[in-house]
Amino acid sequence: MYSVFPLLNVTNDIANAAKPAAETSRSFGLPWLQGASSSASDGAALAKSAAITCMDMLDEMVYVGLLGGQVITYQFNKKEGSFTFIQSQSTIPQQVRIVQLHVLPGTQAVAVLADTILAFYDLSMHPLSIRPLKGITAIAVNQSAVENGPPVDQLVIARRRTLTQLQLKRAGSSLAISELKEIPLPDGAQRLVWRDNHVIVADARDYRLVRLADGQRLALAPFDQHSPNSPRQDFRPHMAFTSSSEVLVTCGRPDGPGLGLFFSTSGEPVRGTVQFPVYPKALVTLVRALHDDVDHLQVHHLLDLRAKQRDPLPLHATGFLTVPYGARMMHGCAVEILVRERDALYGLGCPPIVEQVRDALKAGQLDVALALAQAALPSDAHERFLAQASLGVRYLNACQLEDALTLFKKAGVPPKLVLHLYRPDAEQYRLAPDEADLLNSLGALSSFQTIVDLAVHKMYGSTDHLDAASVQGLRLTLQENMAHFLAEYLEWWRGSRDLVDPVIELGLLEVSLATKSPAKVLEQTQVICDLGLSADVLAYAEWRLQDAGEPHLYAQSLITQRAGNVRRTLDLWTRLVESGSPHVAITEVAQYLASQLGSPAELAEYAADLDWIAGRDAPLALAVVRRVVPRFDAHALAPASDTLTEMYLDDALRRTSPIADPMYYATVLTSLLARAMARCDAWDAEREYASVARTACVAFPVFLESRVSAATAQVAAGKGEVEESREAEATRARFQVLKLVEHAIPHDAQLGTLEEVLAGASDGDQSPRYRYERALLLERRGDVYGALRVMVREVRDLASASAVMDRHGVPFQSLVDEYLGMEDRDAYSSFFLSVAVKHLHAFDFDALVAVLPSQWGIQHAQPLLAHELARVAHVQRWSTMVRSLERHRFMAARAAALARAVGSDADSDLAPARTSVRLPTVCTRCRMPIVDATREFVVDPRGSVFHGNPCWRVNEEELKAAEEVVVEPPGTPPALSRRASARSLASAGTSAAAAGGARR
Repeated sequence: MYSVFPLLNVTNDIANAAKPAAETSRSFGLPWLQGASSSASDGAALAKSAAITCMDMLDEMVYVGLLGGQVITYQFNKKEGSFTFIQSQSTIPQQVRIVQLHVLPGTQAVAVLADTILAFYDLSMHPLSIRPLKGITAIAVNQSAVENGPPVDQLVIARRRTLTQLQLKRAGSSLAISELKEIPLPDGAQRLVWRDNHVIVADARDYRLVRLADGQRLALAPFDQHSPNSPRQDFRPHMAFTSSSEVLVTCGRPDGPGLGLFFSTSGEPVRGTVQFPVYPKALVTLVRALHDDVDHLQVHHLLDLRAKQRDPLPLHATGFLTVPYGARMMHGCAVEILVRERDALYGLGCPPIVEQVRDALKAGQLDVALALAQAALPSDAHERFLAQASLGVRYLNACQLEDALTLFKKAGVPPKLVLHLYRPDAEQYRLAPDEADLLNSLGALSSFQTIVDLAVHKMYGSTDHLDAASVQGLRLTLQENMAHFLAEYLEWWRGSRDLVDPVIELGLLEVSLATKSPAKVLEQTQVICDLGLSADVLAYAEWRLQDAGEPHLYAQSLITQRAGNVRRTLDLWTRLVESGSPHVAITEVAQYLASQLGSPAELAEYAADLDWIAGRDAPLALAVVRRVVPRFDAHALAPASDTLTEMYLDDALRRTSPIADPMYYATVLTSLLARAMARCDAWDAEREYASVARTACVAFPVFLESRVSAATAQVAAGKGEVEESREAEATRARFQVLKLVEHAIPHDAQLGTLEEVLAGASDGDQSPRYRYERALLLERRGDVYGALRVMVREVRDLASASAVMDRHGVPFQSLVDEYLGMEDRDAYSSFFLSVAVKHLHAFDFDALVAVLPSQWGIQHAQPLLAHELARVAHVQRWSTMVRSLERHRFMAARAAALARAVGSDADSDLAPARTSVRLPTVCTRCRMPIVDATREFVVDPRGSVFHGNPCWRVNEEELKAAEEVVVEPPGTPPALSRRASARSLASAGTSAAAAGGARR
């Protein structure tokens, strides 16, 4: 049932406005308040001129056009549902009936059509500086712009023979008008209705559809079907757009029933026909109401075109007006129609659209509810929201997600309400009291999880007969669909708003986690970090990512990094690198750590992280430390590990010039030496080397390096025990000491520092340590013989001593003298001989042989003999060869003496055990005597003796078996070439021994 509310009375308001201020200091416009009385004649004239003809609204301002040519301005109070009189303004020309008026928000102007003159005013009804347009029969504004909100700055006007589209542009107090399009209209127009590209024109007889784009005119229907000679005065055409693609027009006879016809914007009839008992006085489509006579209001349903209700009106209505921008009465009813009764306006209140929508939903009429929701006033945002959102909730509960999404978008449901349904327990989506009331006003709501459970139960009834896998699969599918619905809605909301909403961003993160898409989670996390949201938002995002588990560690690290949690970020990145994640490399960890270390004092907090980096990339960790501590500072480096500190010192030692910065170099060198010596663990490397050098003829540095390599290989193989690792560490430290000393020795300024450090390390020891390094220092000081003595007699390093001798040009005899002065030289004779072989020409061989140990066999002298023979075979001058041969004879005789002294030697390769030749003898082949033991002869296995050449002739195989070696020195004449073989050498040695025995 519709109810009528009085809104304003123009006659009373004008009369009250003319009174003194003391009598009018109250709010005007409440028609049930009685104003002061006036004379009967003045009252009659005033009532006649105050008849209302049209009205329009802009926000709270109401403009009412009167029959007497005045425009009355009111201010609408939405809270109280009343109108307050502002002013009365006469138009130009005066006392001319106001036919139409429209407020143009785009230009902040009011267009007033008085009779056939179109004038323009500002919102205070002051004339604008533009000449009025004459000969205008009708005007219209774009209803689509009025409903949807874009600024209204265009008009369509009808003249006697044309239809013109105008563009208005405001500039200060002036208004510029330009014609966009002019379309011929031969029959003129009484009324116009315009929506987007279509204008409905009613002339004296017919309705026509005009397309603005191409100017095409289509005839729809005649509105006067009888054309009586004397038509009723109020028999006028009525037309209205029921949607963006349909229009409703009325036809009939003045004294008969009426029809309502629907046409599409293409000119085709649609739907059916609406029957009216009499031709209507007014047509309003906002509530689908058709006024058919003076006393009744008939409401039709546009879907089935049947009359819904017929209500009597408790007043004598002369016409209807609509409220384009909506109004709400204090009684809670929506005012969508204004009933005009001469000089007064009454609001025709109807139940709010949202209540009608709820009634339709309770009855299960979704189509009816949808139609009602779409019929809500565009300006009444609250009614529209409640109607469309309630219907959207109904679709959501029914899992009709596409329809729910469409209605949610139209209503603009706040995303926080939807997210609250998605995660009711989340603190970030907790609703304020007003938000909770708004959510409750939408009807019966359920959380997303409850909707899914109800849908599963509804689909399968009781799930007892289903296996758990089927039920779980269906549940997961519905949950995924719900997540996609929420994601699409949140994306739409974010795209339609300019401001950043943290709730939207967190909601999209929630949806990404629900869909289990790491790529989307990472993308949304990056968006949250880039937007610079508050700490609470970041904390909640981190908690959700942490709760999601291992796949989202990198996204979680981005949040912690943005929040400034360095410790947590490093821990996460460490886990990512160890797991082989492609998102983080160890270089990024090092760079981030370096950017966070502001002072050396912070090294202690991140010492473990530096050690972790050093274990994977030592130079990278060193670069981080050098960035914080650019110059060596023992106090600043104290928190760092020993490994990093030594790396730092070693790097600083290489970077620093001892000449440019001797003090700093000495400091670094001393610190590094002290650390290395401390890790040697009191290990006397020289003592162990002395035992090794008896069998392994290697120099002391080579011995240390081989030990370090072996320890490294053992650690890499994972076989090192605790004690072995300590020994390896001591070996590595001892080798580092040696290298440091070798590095610093070339710089004379550091010799004193080295001597002090080495001497301090040996205090309290019975035998001085670091003897090899002290020998190097002696060499650098110029005491070469002192260095030789230390290396030979204390270190037992004959190879390094030989190198010192070669560097300084010292005779090899000095080394021989030092060797002979060794108390335990017999134990190192093999080592000495390996060195002496290279210097046979530089010392007295006879003197050496004389002091050889008595336990030596012939085999011990073999290296010396072989070297001498090879040298003799390579001489190029005859005289030199002769002298060498003489020396060879002496060597052979000496070897025979040794053989006689020690007796038969089973290990010797120089003297066969059971072969003896007594000279002189006779050659078995040529029967010539063999007298000279120095000449080549051969004894075969049978004991026969032959001249070496040419008597000893055998085939190639026997010659090869004899292992004959031919040596022809370069440049030697063929006649002087000689042949020597291992067997002949052995025979020569045997013969010489026999001859010596004969001579003795």
